Amino acid sequence: MKKIDIHSYVTAFPQYALPHKDGSRFMSAEEQMEFQKKLDIEKSVLVSIISPEGQRQKLGSENNKHTVTQNPESFEWFCGIDPRMGGFKDNAKYDPLFEPFVEMGACGVGEIAPSIYIDDHMTENLLAYCEKYNMPALVRYTYCYGSGAGTFDDAGLPRTAALLKRHPELKFIGCYEGVWSEFKTALPDLMRSCDNFCIDTAGKFAAEELMQDVDYTVSFLNEFADRIYYGTGAYSANDTYPFELDKFLSELTQNGKLNVSAYEKIIRKNAEKLLG
Repeated sequence: MKKIDIHSYVTAFPQYALPHKDGSRFMSAEEQMEFQKKLDIEKSVLVSIISPEGQRQKLGSENNKHTVTQNPESFEWFCGIDPRMGGFKDNAKYDPLFEPFVEMGACGVGEIAPSIYIDDHMTENLLAYCEKYNMPALVRYTYCYGSGAGTFDDAGLPRTAALLKRHPELKFIGCYEGVWSEFKTALPDLMRSCDNFCIDTAGKFAAEELMQDVDYTVSFLNEFADRIYYGTGAYSANDTYPFELDKFLSELTQNGKLNVSAYEKIIRKNAEKLLG
């Protein structure tokens, strides 16, 4: 069964792409499609990077839409909306952004990654619009203010839990360090108490957490398979952790530890349902 990658990056203009700190850069569409072949990925969802914190380069909605238009068989896309785009207002009206993005075929919103609390009034207002338009919200978490790209919560993610209970119809996907640092602490309880809290596996930190304790990971994946999305989050073609995680998940399934049905949901079926 081929995978769907819910969290990927492409630059439509690689000739102008700024290098990352290690000298690599975001992949072009052609490079990403080669990446897909190696990992047996049928389609990748291109996410936006528009919040400035910790980022050298933006990947906007037009970047993603252009790439999908050129390669519709390989990509879907999420649009980019930052909660501060409404003029730093708690009650900003986002219909003028959501309506054209929906019409252009955006499948969701994200990454949502401002360096403000997850339940800041501006963030919650944007998420309320995601709920209104039935658009999945892909939310990037960091540890705390000043620790890089991403929104943040207190230890145990209590603000997230309260927010999700106020917005029960919101399709919410949390990702990156601020979520996965709670893997063995608050994350299981949060997922049990909030049916609309989902996660993806994007990024090196998530891969490392998943591969540390096999028995714990197997139990977690089997229990929450309905709300875990396969994502690579590769910043460049040089990243190796997606291949390490792919091998790890495949071996867990082949040796009977991870249920086949859980594996299939994580790598594809959940994304099919989400994307329609």
